[in-house]
Formats: sequence, structure tokens, C-alpha cells
Amino acid sequence: MIHFHQRSLARALRALSPAIILAACSPDATAPSGGPETAPAMITRSSTLLTTAEPMYAAGTAPLIWQDTFDSVTTDAAMLSKYATASANYMHLDATGGINGSHAARIDWKASTTCSDASRVLEKDFAQPTNEIYVQYSVRYTAGAAFDWSGRTKCTGNAKNLMLLWPGSGALFSFTSENHVLGAGSTNDHPLFAQNTNSAVTDEMLGDGNWHRITLHVKQSSTPTTADGVIEGWIDGVQRWSMQNVASNASGGWTLMKMPASFNAGSPLTQSEWLDGLTVWGPVTVVPSSIIVPPPLPTPTPTPTPPLTQTAPPSISGTEPSYASGVNTLLWQDSFDAKGTDAGMLAPYATMNNETGIHFDASAGLNGSGAARIDWTAQNSTNCLDQSHLMEKSFTPSQEVYVHYSVRYQPGFLFDWTNLQGGLGCTGNAKKIMFLWAASGSR
Repeated sequence: MIHFHQRSLARALRALSPAIILAACSPDATAPSGGPETAPAMITRSSTLLTTAEPMYAAGTAPLIWQDTFDSVTTDAAMLSKYATASANYMHLDATGGINGSHAARIDWKASTTCSDASRVLEKDFAQPTNEIYVQYSVRYTAGAAFDWSGRTKCTGNAKNLMLLWPGSGALFSFTSENHVLGAGSTNDHPLFAQNTNSAVTDEMLGDGNWHRITLHVKQSSTPTTADGVIEGWIDGVQRWSMQNVASNASGGWTLMKMPASFNAGSPLTQSEWLDGLTVWGPVTVVPSSIIVPPPLPTPTPTPTPPLTQTAPPSISGTEPSYASGVNTLLWQDSFDAKGTDAGMLAPYATMNNETGIHFDASAGLNGSGAARIDWTAQNSTNCLDQSHLMEKSFTPSQEVYVHYSVRYQPGFLFDWTNLQGGLGCTGNAKKIMFLWAASGSR
């Protein structure tokens, strides 16, 4: 959603999929109440920071608590027999879905219809409780995975637990995505500890369809409230949490692990995640004779991007606005459905002379609906002229306007000539995405 007031510069609108909505603000309109559940942003509490290399398990140097590559089993039942489970019918052995085509555990989530919490649990009890523990695993999510309901309807759950550690008594240790922020800490720590880096990994980055390695090191404090515990974490070999002198709010050692845990209010989308390379070990007891070199990060696995799921727009509640009949003045709306032909779709718009690059696509829109498809032809060293495809729509002049649309670009789409070499010859550095024209003055 883009909101412009008076002659604000435009930011985004073309290569369109349903629906385009332009709305003007009505001064006497009353916005409906309500909105998504919110919680404070996660923050890093005061602690002494550690900076260490990502730990890797080495046989003979530390006690191995549990290890599973999922490669030694051939059926769902055999894979799940090693664990206590919840919702086992949604967890499967994927014979080729792991790192480099190996086996993996695949966990399927169905979009919630009840707004109640949903769990998929692989639970592993440890033979003996341990006060200090390392957990490492690789995870891949469906490209475009949604980790909570923030900015969506109809549910308001704001978190997905990614991994949980149970103590002998007291608070759990939680690795969680909450309100689009990854946090780690005791369930008594709320907000959870945030990443101690300026370039934090977001859940959108984690849900890009590629493999990511997670390593967590957690040490219980000497008493539940004594500030001498440790929390460290790495994502893809880069340290993201590094703090000591924290209270674990727990005692009795860590006794079991649960993953991939649960969605608050259920999953927002039908989506999956894959687990591989799970290793759990205790503190180092023998210093290795040489530095252990971490293995290369998992090879990215191409995963098709799922189509956007079209849902009812959220209410206007101070977050992303959405058009509401009777509240806003509708200036223009087009879902591009049932147009039949290019000419029928383009009839309501002004276009460039001899336009041949804009077409009606009957099934390329959201959920297989209609869409406008804009095709671009590559320029070459002898033809570096500006190129335009325009769908122009006039509307009643308004001092304040909202523009709402969905857009999808071909994978690997290039927006300018920056860093393109090899005698191509052109040097353009921009692609205009949308314009708003004022009655006079600047666009």
C-alpha cells in the first residue's frame, strides 16, 4: 500500500496483478476499529558480549546427546519412531528434500481456519539433563514463508516458535519469530533477546526457500535468577546472539528439545519446512588438537515461489490501510478478471501509441485469476533509447490518495544496467515503477 498526500513522489505501480485500488481519504469518514495483535519489539538487554566462531561438533571432544541426518530411514513411521510427536500426520520423510538431495524431515502446515494454536512437534528427551547445550540444525522453508499473522487477516497470532528447550524446572528456552523479529531467550524474557548486530537476519530472509544453518549455545545460570548464564547463536556461520551474564530462569539442566514447535493462532499460509543435519551436544571436555573447520553452508535448493494467497483486506487501523466501501472515496479499481482480450483490458486506459507489450493474462494473477502482463524487450548497444509501457488512468483530482496493488516480476528481473558488462553498451540506471501526475507542478 502506498499513501500520497498532495504532490508526494510516487513509488510503485506496474507489471500488475489484481487488484489495483485507488482511494481518496474522506475527511468525515470513520475508520473501523480493530487490528492485528501487537507486542513490544524485541530488544537486547544489558549483557557482556562474546565474539566467537560458530561451534561445530567433533567426535571425542564433547558428549554427543543426539544426532539425526534422517538418512538412515525410509518411511515416515521409522523417522518418527525416534521421537515423541504431535500432529504426526503432517510430518513426513522427504527422500530427496534434504541438503544436496539427501533425506530430510518435512513438516507441512495448513492455513488456519480456526485461529487456534497449531503444533507440529518432534520431541527428543535427553538421556541425562545437561546444564550447557549446543543445538545445530539446517532448515529450509517454502519460499515466501509467513511466520506470523502480522499484517494479515483473519487471525492475530504474532509468533512462531522455532525450537524449544525444556528444563528440569522453571522457564523454557525459546528460539522464536515474533512480529517479524527473530529472538532467543527464556520464556520469562519478553521481549526476547534480539540479535546483537546491525544487520539482523529477518524471518523473511530465513524464509527465502534456501537452506540455513542454525547453531545455538545455551548455558543455564547457577541459580534461576543469578546472572551468569550464556546465550549464543549463529545463523549461516555468522554470530547473531552473543551474551553472558544472563539469568536462565530455569534449573535442573536441559532435559528435552521440541522442534519445529508451533504457530500462535495457526499457520497463515499452507506451507512447509524441511529439517536436516540435527546435532545436539554438551560442553567441550577435550580441546581438539586442531581448529575444526566448519563445513560449507548448505547448497541452496531452488524452490518455486508459491503464488500469493488472496485474502480479505485488513481493516484500516493505523497499520497498512486498505480500501473500505463507505469509508473511503473509490477513485478506480481493476482486478483484470474476465477481460477476454488485450483490447478489452486496455480499453479503460490511455496507452502509448502502437503499444504491443501489454497483454491480458487469463491465469497469471493471484490464485490463477486474470492479470495484466507487461513484456520488456532487451535493448542492445545500438539501441539505448528510453523505453515505456504505460497504462494511464485519469481520476478526480484529490489532495490525498492511496494506491494498492500486487505485482510479480520474472525471477531474476533486472531493474537497470548497473554492473552489466560485456559490450552491452547501455548505461541507464533506473526503472520508473509508478507516476502520479499533479494538476500542475512535479510528478
